[in-house]
Amino acid sequence: MTRRFVAVLLITLWISPACLTWGENSENKLIPVKPAYEEAAQPTGVDPNINTPPPPSPRDQMYVFWVLGRVLSYPIDTAESYVTGWIGRLRNRPVAQPAAAPAGPNPFNSIRSREIPPAPPAQSDAQ
Repeated sequence: MTRRFVAVLLITLWISPACLTWGENSENKLIPVKPAYEEAAQPTGVDPNINTPPPPSPRDQMYVFWVLGRVLSYPIDTAESYVTGWIGRLRNRPVAQPAAAPAGPNPFNSIRSREIPPAPPAQSDAQ
């Protein structure tokens, strides 16, 4: 199997340079380009009679994109806050209760079945 692979690889490497150099000479079909000697379409000088406003500053441009982003993301943010609030209401939020404090006259009311009750205090055998 490896002999066949090596043989095919050597034949491919021997034939590929001939195939790559076989193409036509493409430089004969190029369109000649001449440099332009005409003047520019717009005049380089600025007419002082025309009152043009100054271009916006980068800060103004970024403010426009910030407002546009807020407007475009408003529906998504609203839906996200609605779903997050809805999921938060479905969860059972645990209420912190000290394990040693009884909830009423019965001290076992504070222990829920899913919680492990606190261990009794350790006592030594010498006592």
